Amino acid sequence: MPTASYQGGTSWITTNLEEGVDSRGIDALSVTRKGRPSGLAAETATWTRGKVGTSLGYPNMYLQSKRTNPGYGTNWASITLEFMGFVGTSLVNPIQTSDSISLQAATLLSSQNGDDGNPTNVQVKFYAQTTTVRWIYSGTSAPTTPRYPAVVPSTLDASTLFSPYPANYNGTLLYQVVGRLIAFEREELATNAWLVTESWMNNVEPSE
Repeated sequence: MPTASYQGGTSWITTNLEEGVDSRGIDALSVTRKGRPSGLAAETATWTRGKVGTSLGYPNMYLQSKRTNPGYGTNWASITLEFMGFVGTSLVNPIQTSDSISLQAATLLSSQNGDDGNPTNVQVKFYAQTTTVRWIYSGTSAPTTPRYPAVVPSTLDASTLFSPYPANYNGTLLYQVVGRLIAFEREELATNAWLVTESWMNNVEPSE
């Protein structure tokens, strides 16, 4: 029986590309490249963590990990590259925006004193909107300032605040709607490239 031997060229080729989204909603890219087993070491050395996928047509994707298959006894060895970032050829920030609603509570002061002549604190419930924005930053050091503050409504419909306690308070509730930064996370994708996630909540608070 003849011995199997490699019949392809000396250059490694891309045999599979899979675009997807990871559990956080960030673009992910899996690339499989194959070539001569004797060239595996050189190919592996080429792909260092953080390398940009420009040569693959993805200038905004950054290599996170790699795994190799030496192809023992076969004609092909392979390397699988896992990238993360933004699959578009032109980076447009933010790369993702999402909203969520959560039940919150606040203690507010009424505009009129109670029947006993003392100021009245009223506990209320409301649903607060949280907006989460993800964007990519390029710079020599990690970003320290958020870019996309919450858009805060000037007023709220009366039905927004519900289940007051006590229910029979006098006057109107004194409040303000404030955008609060509740999360600011940074993940280094590569040298001088950062994935930033910031979350803002539109919160109801006592008037100042």
